[in-house]
This record gives sequence, C-alpha cells and structure tokens, in this order.
Amino acid sequence: MDTLNVLNNQAMYNNNEILLNILQKINDVINDFFKTNKNLEFNQIKNIIIMINKLTKPIMEMDKKLDNINEKVVLIDEKVSKLDNINENITKLDSIDEKVKKLYNNSVTKKFDNGIYTGEIKNELREGKGKFEFNNGDVYFGDWKNDKKHGNGIYYFKNGDRYEGEWKDDKKNGKATYFCNNGDRYEGNYRDGLKEGKGIIYFQDGERYEGDFKNDNLEGKGVYYYNNGDRVMGDYNNGNPVGIHAVLDRFYKVSSKDFDDEE
Repeated sequence: MDTLNVLNNQAMYNNNEILLNILQKINDVINDFFKTNKNLEFNQIKNIIIMINKLTKPIMEMDKKLDNINEKVVLIDEKVSKLDNINENITKLDSIDEKVKKLYNNSVTKKFDNGIYTGEIKNELREGKGKFEFNNGDVYFGDWKNDKKHGNGIYYFKNGDRYEGEWKDDKKNGKATYFCNNGDRYEGNYRDGLKEGKGIIYFQDGERYEGDFKNDNLEGKGVYYYNNGDRVMGDYNNGNPVGIHAVLDRFYKVSSKDFDDEE
C-alpha cells in the first residue's frame, strides 16, 4: 500500500536537502509498515494517516519559514547592492576632495546653515571650484558663481541618484545626464531644474524613450523603443501617449482618458 499520497507531492516543499531526507525516511518507514501489516482495519489506517499528518505538519511549517527567510535574504541582497553603489559614490567624493585640496591652495572651509563648503572664495562668496556637503547627506562638486551653483557640476544625492551637467543660478540648466539608483538614466536638456526640450530616457530593462519633455514629463512628440523590437511613435501629454500612434506599420488610437480609467 502507498502512503496515500500524504508525502508524495514534493511540489509542496523546497528543494531543501535536509527536509527531503527527513521526508524520505518517514516515507520508507511508512511503506515498510504497510507491507508487514496488510490486514489493517479501516479505522486503524485512518488513525495512522492522522498520525502521519501530525508528524509532517511541523516539517511543512519549517519549510514555509525557510521560504520567508529566502525572501528576506533576497531583499537584503538588493539593499546591499544599493549600499555598494552609495559606497562607490563616497569613494569618488573622497577623491574629489583630495583634488580640491591639491588644485586650489587658496581653498577655504566655510560653514553654512545647510552644510559645509570647501573650495574657492571671492569677496566672501563661493566662486570658482568647490564642494558643498549638505546636512541631509547630498553633496555637490563643481563650479560656483556669486555664491550659487553655476557652470558645470556633479550633484550626488543621498539615495544614490546622480546629476552630471550644467547649472545656472543654483538650478539644473542646460545639457546633463541624470543617473537613477534603479538603473534608469536620462540624457538631455534641463530648464529651471526640470527636464525640458529634447531628451532620452534609458530604462534599466533595456527599453528607451526619445523625444520631447516639458515640466519633467514626456510632452510633445516622441518614440518609445520596446525590447520586442516595436517602435511606438506619436504624441505625449503629461507623460501619457495621446492621439494616433504608430507601431512600425500598424496604427492605433489612445487618449489620456484611457490611462485615467486604468488607475
């Protein structure tokens, strides 16, 4: 007699060697028992099955706990990966700090309400090259003019994001590249701190968008390139595709309302 399929469904368990060994041993003992006791009554068999279920229940619960532990390990690995990226940025900042000290012998350190500045000063104002360490953990290194970020510079965000490009009057202005901590990357124009004009977003999954931006959103004409080879061309409004779009030689119509209904 078989073990009444109580233990045979291994899909209920992980490929955990220890658990499988325990289950196999229990399975062998049960099979041997039924081989030597072929004339058992129904109630006896029923009681044996109940006992088997009681024996296997703790093992099943242990397996579920192992699943939870494995999920937590994956989450920890992801967080460690982000920390590694942050540590790389810290190493770069340390290198920048050394360059500031070597290149600019007249650099000074000055405290502000929102952080500490190390770099060149003119008429008591930040002017030239310098590094500013914000109290919130962000760091900027680059050009200054009249006490403001102006020219070319790199801004390191505490969360791992990074902006490399042009500045004007303390705001992102001009051509730049923005690196997101999730792997996405934007290359294009900024105006008054927002994406505006022509630009490209490279998504971490390999897809990308090329086209117009306004107020930090997809706005105007653009082309979206999918991993399956499709190329969607058309108009965008506030980040959503609208009007007639072309997918290679196929056409379809979409509107902002379609996207609002999905939310």
